[in-house]
Amino acid sequence: MYNNLKFNIYFYSSVILAVWFALTSWVWVYYANLIYSLPFGLLSILFLYIGKKGDTDSGRYKVPAIILTIGAVISIVTLIFLLILG
Repeated sequence: MYNNLKFNIYFYSSVILAVWFALTSWVWVYYANLIYSLPFGLLSILFLYIGKKGDTDSGRYKVPAIILTIGAVISIVTLIFLLILG
C-alpha cells in the first residue's frame, strides 16, 4: 500500500510539473524560460525516472514523457523563431 502511494505521488507530481513546463516553455523573453520553465521540466524528468524505475505499472509514465517532449519541442521552436526574427 505504501509503495503504491509513493509511486502515485511520483506519477502525479511528474504530470503536474510536465504540464507547467509545456505551458511555460514558450516564454523566452529575457531568457525567463531558464528560471520559470526548465527547472520544473528537469524535476519532472527526475520524478519520471524515479517512478518508472520502481513502479510495476511503468506504462502510465508515457503521459508525462509525451508532455515533456511537446514542451521541449515548443521551447526549441520558439527559441529558433525568436533568434531568426530578433
